[in-house]
Amino acid sequence: MSSPVYFKTARGKEEVEFRRLGLSTRARRFLILVDGERDREQLLRMSGLGAAEADQWLGELLRSGMISATGQTQARAPVAPAAPAAPRQPSAAAVPEPRAAAQPAPKPAPQPAVQPAPQPAPDPQQSNIDTVRLQIARVIMLETTQQYMPLVGADIRRRVEEAHDLEKLQSCVTRWHLALRESRQGREVAESYLKQVRQALYV
Repeated sequence: MSSPVYFKTARGKEEVEFRRLGLSTRARRFLILVDGERDREQLLRMSGLGAAEADQWLGELLRSGMISATGQTQARAPVAPAAPAAPRQPSAAAVPEPRAAAQPAPKPAPQPAVQPAPQPAPDPQQSNIDTVRLQIARVIMLETTQQYMPLVGADIRRRVEEAHDLEKLQSCVTRWHLALRESRQGREVAESYLKQVRQALYV
């Protein structure tokens, strides 16, 4: 029997976009990972949470109607049978040819310009994983800035919101971490949140 696959409901997609229900950072992280293709084991691996905590968030998101599950996993596309090998043609060397009079050697044909080797297409699955990790890191940084530095963190929040690729977001990490460590309420949790951000961005 296949494991159930979890997907966001309309309520879950609305919460990811508008943040109206006040989910905790970890709950939001878990909700973002739900994509309609992953089962429990895959979600547990990607979240980095223990089994008990992952099951807790899974249960709460199910009860709140933000995710749902289906017992059917996506079917793999059938593999087409290999085409039969073409019959081998007899070697030209086996058929003797009459000798012809010697002809002057033809001029060599001009060689075509060397074309650059085609670049491999990006792996869509890896691209999807990178996007999810980037979003998780941004959520952690934005929510901790709002919670622990609501007044002094406006510039950090703006920079993180404008960082839409990995390089730009990485450039915000040091400043965000220093500000969180220097805040009165955030200093005790700064290292823990930094570890979570690094796991999302660098693993």
